[in-house]
Amino acid sequence: MKGKQIIIRGSILLSLAAVIFGLFISACSHADILPVRSNIVYQKGEIVNLKAENFLDSSVSSEVLKKAILYSPLLDREKYTLDENCNVVSKGKDYLECGTYQVSIAYKDEIKTVQFKVVEA
Repeated sequence: MKGKQIIIRGSILLSLAAVIFGLFISACSHADILPVRSNIVYQKGEIVNLKAENFLDSSVSSEVLKKAILYSPLLDREKYTLDENCNVVSKGKDYLECGTYQVSIAYKDEIKTVQFKVVEA
C-alpha cells in the first residue's frame, strides 16, 4: 500500500512540475516583442517622424522594425501633411501643432499604442 502511495505522489509531483515548466516556457515565448518608449516629447517646430523605430525601444530587432506597421490619426491627409520620409506636419503649417498624439504599432499578433506630446519651445 505504501508503495502505491509513493507512486501516486510522485506522479502528482511530476505532473505539477510539468505544468509549472510549461507555464514558464509559455511566458518566455510571449515576451514583449514591441517594447515602446515612454515620455516622448517634441518641441514645437521639431521634426516628427512617423517611423515605428522612433516610438520603440532601441532593443527591437531590425527584422521587427522592417515588418512593423504604424497606424495613427496623423496619417489623415485632410488634417496633416506627410512627406516621403514620413515626417508629419499640421496641414498648412511647417510644424506639428502642440498637443498629445497617438500612434499604434502592429507586429504579428501584438499591437502597442504610444502617446507623445508636442509642446511649446
